[in-house]
Amino acid sequence: MHRNANVAITLIVTLGVVFIFALVDFMEAHPLVDEFNDAVLMLDKTIDEAVFHKAAHPAFIADLQEIAEDLRGLPIPLESLLMSAANRKNESWSKTQIPMNRLMDRYDDTVRMLEDAIRKADDNKKADPKFLTDLKSILTDLR
Repeated sequence: MHRNANVAITLIVTLGVVFIFALVDFMEAHPLVDEFNDAVLMLDKTIDEAVFHKAAHPAFIADLQEIAEDLRGLPIPLESLLMSAANRKNESWSKTQIPMNRLMDRYDDTVRMLEDAIRKADDNKKADPKFLTDLKSILTDLR
């Protein structure tokens, strides 16, 4: 009886480990999503530093925080669409293309909002030049 219990426990542990590794590979993000997430994290960090150093007008910071929040909402639908497209090899591309176009339009609009906010802050001298340079670099990464 003791031997059967050990075999059962070993089997359960082994299956559990295999299941966990299968989930880890499945949940691994698409490289494009990773790059996007890195850029958004950098934006968040840059905004936090600007708040700490009072490097920009509070209204500009509020606009940037709203834009960053919009950007943070994009990776989940993007990852879903990329995985869906990979799983639908035999189906019509148009079924995936329409949601992808909508998502890309939303992304483009948000990046355009960031670009406009940076330009206005630069024109109106509402932010430290180094902060604006950092934001422009992040904007380049997001394009």
